[in-house]
Amino acid sequence: MHAFLLCRNEAARIDKIVKRVKVELNHVPYHVAEYPVGVDSQAEDIVQMLKSRDTGARIVGILGPEGIGKTTIVKAVYNRIVNFFDATSIILDIRKSTPIIQLQNQLLREITKNEKMQVANVGSGVTLIRERIKDKKVLVILDGAESRDQIKALACKKEWLHRGSRIIITSRKKELLNVENEIYKVKELDAAQSLSLFCQHVFGTEEPGEGFADISEGIASAARGIPEVIKKFSNQLINTKNMDEWEEILKEAMKMD
Repeated sequence: MHAFLLCRNEAARIDKIVKRVKVELNHVPYHVAEYPVGVDSQAEDIVQMLKSRDTGARIVGILGPEGIGKTTIVKAVYNRIVNFFDATSIILDIRKSTPIIQLQNQLLREITKNEKMQVANVGSGVTLIRERIKDKKVLVILDGAESRDQIKALACKKEWLHRGSRIIITSRKKELLNVENEIYKVKELDAAQSLSLFCQHVFGTEEPGEGFADISEGIASAARGIPEVIKKFSNQLINTKNMDEWEEILKEAMKMD
């Protein structure tokens, strides 16, 4: 009898390992960014928010203006935690004009691994999503939510989730991230990070090229710590060392203040 129990326990342990390997093989890491300056620390902050001593589900909102790096950070978070869930869905760059049924179909296909999954209407989509996630520890990321209807249609209610599940919603609209959810506010890059990101894009190093230190600091500073703005200015300067052109970009950047 004792030997039988040992064999059964060993079989259960092996089965658990096999399931985990299958999960890991099914998830290809997302490319986060060419130069992920300031991403790791914020991704780790969010991972810590997602951890919990209890076994309940959690919903976390990520708040920040356009271009601050919400999508980049959430991809880094996904890569860190994806293998701890039975099923996952990550819907990136949601737009206001994106049909809700299209979002529901993507979520269902990713959760079920069934590419033929399709819903007839929004109401039946909510019911089907709720049915498919109720018994699974899921990770769902909704990036760039623009309306409450989008969130409601994707079954983002804590009481519908299986224990251990995590929902992450990013938005530039604070009113969409309900008070019952924990909210992480994305931080702007500091002066050193801004300069480093700018220089990596323009010079391929973390420091400015000779003769370009002061003007590089000026342009990076004027971007107010917003990575997409830094990238915009740096892209205009990658192929030129003409100081007149740099001065024009600095003037343009200063108008943002």
